[in-house]
Amino acid sequence: MNSTDKLVIWVLRHAKAASDGPSGDVSRPLTGRGRRQAESVREHLQSLGQSPKHSLGQALPTLVLCSPATRARETAEIVMPALPEAHIQYEQVLYDEDADGVLEWLRQLDPSESRIMIVGHNPTLHELCLMLIEPDSHEEVEALGLPTAGLVRLDDAVAGGSSGPGSWSDLTVGAARLGHRFVPQS
Repeated sequence: MNSTDKLVIWVLRHAKAASDGPSGDVSRPLTGRGRRQAESVREHLQSLGQSPKHSLGQALPTLVLCSPATRARETAEIVMPALPEAHIQYEQVLYDEDADGVLEWLRQLDPSESRIMIVGHNPTLHELCLMLIEPDSHEEVEALGLPTAGLVRLDDAVAGGSSGPGSWSDLTVGAARLGHRFVPQS
């Protein structure tokens, strides 16, 4: 992370998945609707990245942290072409842990990464957003929820985040601003 980078967390819930998988919950694949949802997210991110006037394109993730569950992997794989600077890591913690566990894990991230995307599951991701977001935005986030293929961007998720880049170890409950939100049309 260079001195001008601020921490940006994109949170993407997996797209619509089948109710069963060949090996149980972890192997549930995306449905046709889920593939269309993920494609819509990819197109949305591509439009952000291609717009020179749009500051969101400058904050697209460079690291995608993804649950190893089939539905999350398939969602991430469909979205990845919109993130040409990003690489992907599959992390079991995003399948196994609750929001508190994921928050503690995020605090251990490599400080050289400042723009990440987390691809995973509810209720963990919705609860993580509610934990990190500033109290003034709780009502909006709670009302909108995080539906399948819902995407949010959290900015400045450290106390005093507007004054400097911050560090993952300084992630602060209640400090993030809701920077962007997108939900594909079903």
